[in-house]
Amino acid sequence: LQETMQRLMADCDSKRIRPLSKSVFLCQAKCCDSGASQEAWQQCLERCSVPLQQSKQVVESEIAQFQHRLQQCAQGCQQEAQNTIQDKQIAQTDQAAIDKVQAKHGSCITACFDEHMKIVPTMTKRIDDNLKKIKAP
Repeated sequence: LQETMQRLMADCDSKRIRPLSKSVFLCQAKCCDSGASQEAWQQCLERCSVPLQQSKQVVESEIAQFQHRLQQCAQGCQQEAQNTIQDKQIAQTDQAAIDKVQAKHGSCITACFDEHMKIVPTMTKRIDDNLKKIKAP
């Protein structure tokens, strides 16, 4: 999952963020060429950087939502394991029962990762579609 997310980020960076960054820098360079007041110059610089800030917000928001959903799934697995131990009143000395609960917990976590891996292509498309909507300065 980590490698998949790293590839997603690298792909977003090379295809969308860097070209947008270049446009932002070129726009900001033009701000420096104008003979405007310091206040107007500062406003020009800020105006140029808006698209890049928007693109970072798109990516960060999607990644945060993805991580939150994954965390919730993992917490559900943890809660299920704890409930099983409490409901069945499994003693800490009953290693066979604890091993069984741990195996079920491990399977649950694996299922969470598998399900979230299926979400990555949709999330990638959503990020790309939203980044395409951001206009370069």
